[in-house]
Amino acid sequence: MYWKYWNWPGVHRNLPQSAEGRVRHWYTANMGTVKPVQAGNGASSFLVTALIYFLVTVPAVGQSMANGQEPGFLRFIPGDGEFAGELQTAVTTYRNEAGVEVDLVATVHLAEQTYYDGLNAYFSTRDAVLYELVAEENVRPDGSGRRGGTGVIGFLQTSMTNLLDLSYQLDVINYARPNFVHADLEPDELDALMAAKGETLFSAFLALVLMELENLEQPGNAETDALLELSLTDILRLFARPDRQEAFRYLLARSLAASEGSLAAITGRGTTILDDRNGAALEVLSEVLQNPQLQRISIYYGAAHMTGLEQGLAELGFTRAGRNWLTAWTSG
Repeated sequence: MYWKYWNWPGVHRNLPQSAEGRVRHWYTANMGTVKPVQAGNGASSFLVTALIYFLVTVPAVGQSMANGQEPGFLRFIPGDGEFAGELQTAVTTYRNEAGVEVDLVATVHLAEQTYYDGLNAYFSTRDAVLYELVAEENVRPDGSGRRGGTGVIGFLQTSMTNLLDLSYQLDVINYARPNFVHADLEPDELDALMAAKGETLFSAFLALVLMELENLEQPGNAETDALLELSLTDILRLFARPDRQEAFRYLLARSLAASEGSLAAITGRGTTILDDRNGAALEVLSEVLQNPQLQRISIYYGAAHMTGLEQGLAELGFTRAGRNWLTAWTSG
């Protein structure tokens, strides 16, 4: 049975009642009585709790290497122990008839230091690296240390890096090198596009969370069904375990690999945080391709963007030529 979820601006989703019940129970237990969220009425708090719910429960569904599905640009490789496995990201190579090579470098924003060390070394070999960062073009982190944000985002960033003992991308990747080319929207551009569509960052992220909750209703196997039964109590109990770091690394890895399919499914629907930013990257790529000296190009973007970017490469005459997998982190 489907019924209209809360009517937040920019969010018009039909949500299975059982999935909605999960959010209702979570929000009620943690934030108080469920009610429409308006500006100044707990919106940011609900977003935080919804995103945390999203990160620790979505692993139950999605791309599993055990069911024979072709992985997208993220994959989870299960290990032998209770919380053992690897989260891996793809570097996928494309070439056109002129022999120009473009790598789509899918990434996650938290990973082990060795993962980012390998990327820094790889980027030094490329003619141009088109990078993702909603910022003015002259804002170029040099990878020399922590740039933790403030407020809720800064708290989440610090908490997650400490809990998982991982590094944060903007702290360790050197964007200041001369071959790096900004290929994203600037903040004013992003704000204007979202305002024109009646979107907000809150509504955009909430729409993604709701899509994941719909995916929770899809049939799974015995393993994924068992993970679906994780309750808030189960999650809180993980904090008391001596191996809690491994447990949360495992759950987050499964969550990220699983969520990629849902994000790919909304590619092409005109969402600003995916489609318009992909368009910005492809526009910069078209300009870079005019320089015949640039033969080895990389596009360094979050894995959720890869499906749309791959479609854009195909339209520019590129075909897939190879793929390598990098381990973002291990658990167990």
